[in-house]
Amino acid sequence: MNCRWIAVPVVVRARVLAACILGLLVLAPCWTKSAADTGPAQKGPAEAAPPAPVAGSQAQPVAHHQPAPPPAPAGMRLERQVLTPSGNLRIEYMRDRQKGIRQIALQDAHNPSNTTVLAQYKRNAWVVVSPNDEWVVLNSRDGAESGAQLYHRVSAAPLKYEVPEGLRGNGGGLQDAVWQSYLGDTQQAANTDRSRVTIDGIAWEPDSHKISLSVAPVATKDDAALPEPWTCTYDVTTKQIEPPPAVAEGPANGSGSGAPNESADAQDRTGATTQGAEASSPAEESTEMDGEKFPATREEPVTIADANELELSDIRYAINEMLARHGANFRDPKIKKTFSEFSWYEPRTDVSPDEIEKSEFSDVEKQNIAVLRRCRDAKIAAARRPQRKAIRGEPVDQESEGERAVRGLLQGVSDAVNGTPP
Repeated sequence: MNCRWIAVPVVVRARVLAACILGLLVLAPCWTKSAADTGPAQKGPAEAAPPAPVAGSQAQPVAHHQPAPPPAPAGMRLERQVLTPSGNLRIEYMRDRQKGIRQIALQDAHNPSNTTVLAQYKRNAWVVVSPNDEWVVLNSRDGAESGAQLYHRVSAAPLKYEVPEGLRGNGGGLQDAVWQSYLGDTQQAANTDRSRVTIDGIAWEPDSHKISLSVAPVATKDDAALPEPWTCTYDVTTKQIEPPPAVAEGPANGSGSGAPNESADAQDRTGATTQGAEASSPAEESTEMDGEKFPATREEPVTIADANELELSDIRYAINEMLARHGANFRDPKIKKTFSEFSWYEPRTDVSPDEIEKSEFSDVEKQNIAVLRRCRDAKIAAARRPQRKAIRGEPVDQESEGERAVRGLLQGVSDAVNGTPP
């Protein structure tokens, strides 16, 4: 065989072998690096390492808690709280029974730590808040400070209300302005006794610009003629007292004027305000404790003559109401259900009604509940006493059924003898 044909395959194989060796030398470093790499590319999702925290950052989220309300003053106990219609302001009525002091606090409903004390008093007070929470009328029954006082919000945070500058000082308050307007509108003498009336804020108009106020007479037994009730409005923007509109004379359809409904509207408004003034006495107290029927039992002495004018059911209710104000836990489920409808009733199981009466009743309350019970017992005894009727003016003892029949027969014979018609 020719040596040439033998050498060709040998050369080809040598070249192929050299190419393979060269390829191995080029790829070997890459395979070695890939085999030695154990980084994140080979880890599954569950094995991935968490990201390193950034310097200065918090490792855990911060929990946001609503600020706690400030602690109540020592001795003060929350008796009642009311949320205004806007839902943004909470009114808290508090009382210190040991010192005989009460206070009204206003609190931001969304931030209880933002609280301010509006007033402190001894007897009775309540507030009427405007729909926008900008204005507050404080009505009080606290001696010389009794009457209506207007407050305006000057700061929302911190919460702060102040008497407007034009209504500060003696003789310049809201009730002083109302009183002078009342004397002028009703044509009464300037020396009319102001202590015979109460001046209170009743309700705000929806736009929060005007507050209705009432001048209501305080009835006493010695009064021969009471001052007439009267209402007006105070405009917080114009700072003017607006007396009630006069009732137009003539037909109700107002045929003599260019406004057919003007007279009827004036009558409706006047009638409504008069009713509001006449009902101002119970309404003003119901603002303090909604639904309260006999607020006088906790404020002033009740006489036997006053109590005797009440029905037996009302006397019983008044006694139970006095106990309910202090949280008496009634055994009778009907009585308990009656007072459970009121937000101020908070039954307490840790104290009995007798203990409440002995340790928590004021001197006035103790005196009044004794008077009420005395009149209650007298009315019960009178109701149980048998009805007796005398024949020919002679007294008759308690009768049985048989004796009553005989008496009826004798009465018939007597009428026939005397010619009395049947």
